[in-house]
Amino acid sequence: MLPKGSGGEMRNKIASILAMLAALALLQGQISDAGRTPRQGGKADSANSGVETVDAGPGVRCFSHLDNYLRVRADLKGRETVFHFSGMAYGVTPGDKRRELFAVEGFTIGRVMWDGEDGPYLLEKELLLWQDHRTGEILNKWRNPYTNKDVQALHLGLDPVNQRLVFPEEERSLLPMILPSQRLGKQVVWHRELFPNYPSPLPRRDYPHNSQSDTFQAGEFTQYIVEQSDLDDVRLDSVPAIFTFTEVLPWLPFMEMGDAPGNVILVCRGSKLAGGFQDLPEEVKDFTRQQFPAFTTAPESYTEPNDTPWGSFKRQLDLIRAAQQEILDLMEEEYE
Repeated sequence: MLPKGSGGEMRNKIASILAMLAALALLQGQISDAGRTPRQGGKADSANSGVETVDAGPGVRCFSHLDNYLRVRADLKGRETVFHFSGMAYGVTPGDKRRELFAVEGFTIGRVMWDGEDGPYLLEKELLLWQDHRTGEILNKWRNPYTNKDVQALHLGLDPVNQRLVFPEEERSLLPMILPSQRLGKQVVWHRELFPNYPSPLPRRDYPHNSQSDTFQAGEFTQYIVEQSDLDDVRLDSVPAIFTFTEVLPWLPFMEMGDAPGNVILVCRGSKLAGGFQDLPEEVKDFTRQQFPAFTTAPESYTEPNDTPWGSFKRQLDLIRAAQQEILDLMEEEYE
């Protein structure tokens, strides 16, 4: 049976939907603010640093444990800070050798917000891009070595990733345990070990190909390494830092591994960039500007809740499903 409408008209409709899919990453940046609750009055303020100095005598500037944490992670004056990182994603399955899946490159972009006496807040966004581990090219399609199928590579943008670092007086003596660090010779390592475990935003019933379990369970291990001499330099509101992280994750949803046993392990390292976003590699800057423009600047205000990896993937998968369903509906209409 011949279609009711003209072939050209139908192709135009499908092309429009495919354009929506092509703009998926851009939409990711735009919809990441959906459902976020802004904190009233919470705007980044570089004029009021709110630095909690410790009395060390007249004219002597001395920093608290929390101040030093913020000097490592960001800039006490509220200036924008970027950490650039790169590394590899490995696949690990029981009884099999590890496999190199793809390279990883990305960055965090953030700032400290001081809101009068209620602060500080560390406001951040994080973007992870998947690359061909042989050529370094940012991926659009990816051949899954476990299934030998081509899938669309969905990059991971998290917005926001905020920390409210407000502690009552009775808890301030516990800050070295809440924000732990360790002196190693002439260096200091600020570290964090997290083990998130919560109901997955991608339940198996609704996402059988994209979800390994109804529970999201992972391990996240980060380190910020600085020189003690930089921390001792009272002129520095932001200190140079080396950054490493390792994450043990379920199969990434776009891999379409279902409930197959195994894990993805991300191993990355990088550093704080003196020139911020402008110091990122050109291909990363260009891709971000084109596909994730919201990630070219740090957050301006505190919002909640924080974004999550599987929540970000869910938004993208739902957009793809909606576009695919619209194409099917159009085809049914044309051939009725």
